[in-house]
Amino acid sequence: MRKRKILIALPCLIPSGGINVITVMVKTLQKLNYQVDIISKEDGYMRQIFLQQGAGVRIVTNIMEESFIAWIVENYDEVLINTLQMCTLVYKLNGKDIEVKWWIHEPPVFFQQLSQIVPQKFWDNLCDNIKILAAGNLVHEYILETYKKENKVLNFGVEDFDSSEELSQKDLISPNKITYLLPSITFQPVKGQDIMAMAIEELSDEYKDKMEFIFIGSKLDRNYSEPTLFKDEIRVA
Repeated sequence: MRKRKILIALPCLIPSGGINVITVMVKTLQKLNYQVDIISKEDGYMRQIFLQQGAGVRIVTNIMEESFIAWIVENYDEVLINTLQMCTLVYKLNGKDIEVKWWIHEPPVFFQQLSQIVPQKFWDNLCDNIKILAAGNLVHEYILETYKKENKVLNFGVEDFDSSEELSQKDLISPNKITYLLPSITFQPVKGQDIMAMAIEELSDEYKDKMEFIFIGSKLDRNYSEPTLFKDEIRVA
């Protein structure tokens, strides 16, 4: 039986929570007899991860070129476009003879910031070949209520993994306190870890005596070529 060919379009190949989910999706699609390829506007560390999985990877700086759009339609059965910011590719594939699934992760504030690029008219003109998927109920309800567009929620779990030695060390956990683990793929301003840390510092002494907070994630080097894993522990005591 011929494998169905699916192209997954990503804004970048820098490690993040969303792209980590895509690595699991690639494995799942391959088990379902899909040939999976990846395109991205920016290169990054995740290229080698996808290549190790057996997916093809192509960096395309100008996704608006007509020759590139024609290449997609000619070579693939369907396309998964990941995130709201890839709306320009949705626009170019709108009405084409190819099935497109547009998986949107961003919260409402991102829709507002991109309102000039993705106005109401954009949503009204989407053709039947574009199927909208939301990465949670918040996005689902916002798209339905704001743009009156039907969409389905696609929640995709990630594989479990063994806890590292670092996390099992007794000095990280205070036995007499409630410990909150705050994981994130990366530390960056958009994640709001700095705001969370300031909020923790404002807690009353009563709560500080009972709780501790541990932030865990990774920090990327300046060139985003390879992630340097580290933990950042904040003890409020």
